[in-house]
Amino acid sequence: NEGKLLIQDNNQVKIVTPQILGKLHLDKSCQLGEETTPARLIWPIESKPKILAVTKNGRVALVKWEFAGQQPGLLEKFLPSGLEGEQIVTLIPLQDNESLSLGLLSSDGRFKRIPIEEMLELSGRAATILKLKDGVILTSAFICHPKGEVAIVSSYGRILKLNINDEAMPLMGKLAQGPITMKTSPGELIIGGVSTPNNDNISIILITKHGKIKKINFDSLRV
Repeated sequence: NEGKLLIQDNNQVKIVTPQILGKLHLDKSCQLGEETTPARLIWPIESKPKILAVTKNGRVALVKWEFAGQQPGLLEKFLPSGLEGEQIVTLIPLQDNESLSLGLLSSDGRFKRIPIEEMLELSGRAATILKLKDGVILTSAFICHPKGEVAIVSSYGRILKLNINDEAMPLMGKLAQGPITMKTSPGELIIGGVSTPNNDNISIILITKHGKIKKINFDSLRV
């Protein structure tokens, strides 16, 4: 129960002990080598959390991580059938809180919210939660808090900040596409989005493919 679930960037799933985590020195800086395998998720298992895997094609499933203690292996091994070969966009630990919702952002600038209860009820099956047009993929999925905010970022460096509420972003069904929130110019793509419960002392860090970094105060962005 003191162990933690570790899912690496190469999709290896394992449960590690506090002793091993201590040897990794996760709270200290280090030089990145050519063979680095970062962690995608490190999460305590004492409360038996539900971990949601979301794919680029708008499908979801709960990770059966409980078997990783005795038999670690690739992430596909811990997912139900129907997701073979699909790329995982993100892994989200779920909270049993009916006020929360799952936000989904697609590459054509559409954004929608789904009640969190629908994700908790998935059990041992995969499900489609987003109907995507040809050539469109899911770029981001994240937990949305009531009265929180969302920032959507494009490949041109544009940022759109939105309030999370039922008027501006109503909850929708699984197969709805959601409204277009950011209209893109020719060649412009939606890179991703982030959500925050509030904007107090929150910053967004933008990193270009050439390695340039810029930090922006969330509060400085207009809704």
